[in-house]
Amino acid sequence: MPAQYMHCALANLHLRARAWGMATIADIREIAADLPQLEEGISGYGTGAKWSVPRGMVIWRRPLGKTDTKRLVDQGLPIPQGEIYALRTASETTKKELIDAFEDLFFDIQHLTGTDIVLFHLERIKVDQLREVIIEGWLARVSSRAVNLRSETHPEQ
Repeated sequence: MPAQYMHCALANLHLRARAWGMATIADIREIAADLPQLEEGISGYGTGAKWSVPRGMVIWRRPLGKTDTKRLVDQGLPIPQGEIYALRTASETTKKELIDAFEDLFFDIQHLTGTDIVLFHLERIKVDQLREVIIEGWLARVSSRAVNLRSETHPEQ
């Protein structure tokens, strides 16, 4: 596809996803822009965008590696397709609750077992769900000062 049409194709994809209520990377950016100290950058692993606070990453693109894929195949599990993102949760318990409640959306891999990091399918998550889990991950990583700053600017939330 010629470069001048690529932007239009991506914009159309974003509009279709929005019409269905599904999230895109633009939604991650919009949500992150509203959270103090949450800055966009490039993952040190070279896998794409990440959003982090001084205490670490909150959300980042996390494609499955060859070892991840092999382990899933060995376990007889399906290989997730599409854009996969990782998200810090408040705890390992919260991670398990998300997976149990939304097993078609959130999942785990052996490499992340025992951590508070959950994986999810970007093209399957609704914007409201995405906002909720990003805010929860952000709350688990920022200082009380940042939380207070957001409370002052968003008293309704």
